[in-house]
Amino acid sequence: MSKIMAVAVRECVETVKSKLFLISIFLTPALVIAIAVAGPKMMKNLMDSPQPPKKLTVLDMTASLADEIRRGFDSYNQAHPTRLIEADIRGPEAAADLDTLKNEVHEGRLVGCLVVAAGVVENSDNCQFYVLTDRLVNMDCISAAKRILEDTVTDRRLHLYQVPADLFEKVNRRVVIDQVDVAAPAQDDVTRMVRVMAPFGLMFLMMLGLFGTSQGMLTSVIEEKNSRVIELLLASLTPFQLMTGKILGLAAIGLTVITIWLTAGFGALVWSGLLPIMPSSLKPVLVMYFVCFFMLGYLLYSSVYAAIGAACNTLKEAQSLLMPIMLCMILPTTTWMYIVQSPDGLYARLLSYFPLTAPLVTPVRLAAKGGLPPLEVVLVLLGLTVTAIAVMWAASRIFRIGILMYGKPPGIRELFRWVKG
Repeated sequence: MSKIMAVAVRECVETVKSKLFLISIFLTPALVIAIAVAGPKMMKNLMDSPQPPKKLTVLDMTASLADEIRRGFDSYNQAHPTRLIEADIRGPEAAADLDTLKNEVHEGRLVGCLVVAAGVVENSDNCQFYVLTDRLVNMDCISAAKRILEDTVTDRRLHLYQVPADLFEKVNRRVVIDQVDVAAPAQDDVTRMVRVMAPFGLMFLMMLGLFGTSQGMLTSVIEEKNSRVIELLLASLTPFQLMTGKILGLAAIGLTVITIWLTAGFGALVWSGLLPIMPSSLKPVLVMYFVCFFMLGYLLYSSVYAAIGAACNTLKEAQSLLMPIMLCMILPTTTWMYIVQSPDGLYARLLSYFPLTAPLVTPVRLAAKGGLPPLEVVLVLLGLTVTAIAVMWAASRIFRIGILMYGKPPGIRELFRWVKG
């Protein structure tokens, strides 16, 4: 045990002495906060920045809506001087030019060609808008052209059927429903956004912690293996003692980093005045669960990374073996909104019982729902604990053989033989 602790202390001290580690501790939360604060402002500035005028052609097959459509585009350009649309309004006589206009759209000289059907007012005939759907930069222009045509046709129908405009506005008024959260002291968009994003913040923090510390394990093992330092260490240690010591040392580092980040996050919430509007589900017991899942997840992932590092000679060789592990980390972060909306759904429950995704998903379910049945939490923790122990045992057998092997990296079948042998 003393040798394991000596390795753990050495791993911890060597990591802390690194300037890059000290920078990453404070730089990562600073960047996250900066992105959260400055991101919306930067997006607004980008949206308000001038862009080149967009050109499109409108073929008015009704021969009667051209003036109204032109006035609609003029009004839009006055309201959006940085998003100008140059609309070329043509009559039915230009129908023969449709193929030429399609080619111009395909070549990028036009954003689109909008064909207004002859019976769009009386018979609600379908109109056609010829565009390139993969040009995302033209989405605003296309949406604006559709709205202008819809408003123009609506006004003409009101005039045709002699419906007073003020009567139509009264009938067509939207029903405004104010959503009131009985647990929130404030009721505004910022409050709702913070309370929705809080579970994702926990998942993102968990992923950063697991990935950062586990990646440190992989790098440490490969570097010491290539520098032959590992051979000197194994002269007085068993492979299991060395691997366990490294895992415990980096676990202390990871726990320290998570503690600093949680403290910094709490301080930021207090400083910004957002703490009172946080979801009531973010209780101190959730922090305890978060730490438990982080430690078990770290033991699981770091054991896998240690085994892969021992089996490979370079980081490049390790990437192919790491891909399935990385996908397990990425999957919950790409579907977090579905998990938050349906914490008791089959998908969320399956990810909670799958060991590689349980550390990321279960705390989010706890935060989203305000708690889970105690039996379910116990089963998830028990399954994660048993899996972590089994993976550590298998990783130690791979580590024992692979740490002194050089040359061609082993395949999946050979790794299984090492575990059985």
